[in-house]
Amino acid sequence: MRDPVRQTTRSLPTPSRDAREVAAAGTRSLQEHAELVASWDCLTHVELRQPPVASKAAQPNALTVAAWNMERCKRVPQTADLLRQSGADIVLATEMDHGMARSGQHHTTRDLA
Repeated sequence: MRDPVRQTTRSLPTPSRDAREVAAAGTRSLQEHAELVASWDCLTHVELRQPPVASKAAQPNALTVAAWNMERCKRVPQTADLLRQSGADIVLATEMDHGMARSGQHHTTRDLA
């Protein structure tokens, strides 16, 4: 099993078109995959932007956590509305896209945030 990703960055870099074309035309071997994972920062970092913190006195005693497979998050405004209505303090969002043709090359996590 792969080690958890712990390195953070303010903005995930996108591999160049040439690099993506080379990867797409590759042999799809485990070795090639391991080399891509090791060399592309977008596969070894998590984008992290901390929101401003209110006062320390306003910290809650409990948190509401929501988990949702957003399936590319193609409906950002509707998704944001639903999350606001849920009152969730933390959202565990899976299947979010960053620079994928299937979602119009959007960074859906950033758009939703």
